[in-house]
Amino acid sequence: MMGVAYKPEDWFFLKSTGAAGSNGMDDTVCSSNISLLLSSHHRTKHTEPTTPLNHLGLFIAMVRREYKRNRYSITMLREKKPLSEFGIDQLSMTLNTNKLYRVFNNESFKQGGRFYGAPYQKMSEKVRSGILINGAPTVELDYSAHHIRLPYHLLGIDYQEDPYLALAESQEERDRMKKLLLIAMNAGSENDAIQGFRGAMRGKVAKGSGILSNENVRKLLHNAKKVHHRIDQYIHSGAGTMLQNLDSKITEAILLRMTKIGVPCLAIHDSYISCSKRARMSLSRQ
Repeated sequence: MMGVAYKPEDWFFLKSTGAAGSNGMDDTVCSSNISLLLSSHHRTKHTEPTTPLNHLGLFIAMVRREYKRNRYSITMLREKKPLSEFGIDQLSMTLNTNKLYRVFNNESFKQGGRFYGAPYQKMSEKVRSGILINGAPTVELDYSAHHIRLPYHLLGIDYQEDPYLALAESQEERDRMKKLLLIAMNAGSENDAIQGFRGAMRGKVAKGSGILSNENVRKLLHNAKKVHHRIDQYIHSGAGTMLQNLDSKITEAILLRMTKIGVPCLAIHDSYISCSKRARMSLSRQ
């Protein structure tokens, strides 16, 4: 059984539409078997200390009613704050969807093939850290810079450095270069890479900075190809779906191995969630 547990100090927010949001999660992600442990000042004669609900939307409606009853401003619900400030000491959810499917591209089993369909894939990393499997805490292990290291390994090069930091001088710049390089690895042409990056970053950088001009993005892209010249044949070459096919085969091998030894494992493309120590030992042997 898979679930997510939230503690009083975990941050939570409610969308003004009445749907729920917790660090990127909405009510399409966790939709049943919700159990609340309410703080004493939010209990009424109709509310048990532990309240089972059958949909996350019911939880949202209940909290909104409590805010109105106590004459709090409803706009306060849009502010992200600790769960305890909503009068809840504990919130746990059971995730019932447990099936995956694979998506291949261009009518070929050699392109794409990644696994989709699981609710935990839609969660932010912070929310996923609260996932429990059979009541036990989990750890998430990932292959860092997977789609940049894969081409290096295809050429027999064991690339160990941070491929994004090699293009940046700050964490903010690293994040931008990561976005650019990943988009470029999936683009079919230089222009597609440039326009894809501009679209992805629009609204995330200051207007008038010049960062998103065609000329500047082209310069960044050329520098990335210069630094990673050994794999420049893969950059904006349309190789993205081929690389996805490779990482999907790695995921398939991991899931089959973990199933064989009886250890539950949740796949999120290039990261894997399982129970702590045993997961580390098993994944390290892949």
